[in-house]
Amino acid sequence: MDTLIHVAVEAGILLLAGFLFKSKIKVDNIWSALIAAVVIGLLNASLGKFMNFIFGPIDFITLGLAGLLINAFVLKVADWLLDGLKINGFFWAIILSLFLSLGNWIFL
Repeated sequence: MDTLIHVAVEAGILLLAGFLFKSKIKVDNIWSALIAAVVIGLLNASLGKFMNFIFGPIDFITLGLAGLLINAFVLKVADWLLDGLKINGFFWAIILSLFLSLGNWIFL
């Protein structure tokens, strides 16, 4: 049940970011947002964990800022894999990563 709530919250945050930054972050519809949330969760569980293991000491030294970059990289990989999600540039992936982190902190 917690996983479904987490996916729904992330899909909502993706839709909100797509609405606020229409020209830079594009989410086609709610189904694209749900699929993107699932793919981002799977990528975080696999690729994100591996990168956190490799770059863990750097993340510790930078007080979590490297984790933000790792999440942005995972978002760009999801952008590359999915047709319904489009992020124009790595800077906007960092902004979306901030949105997702803040939204997960507030709602979960």
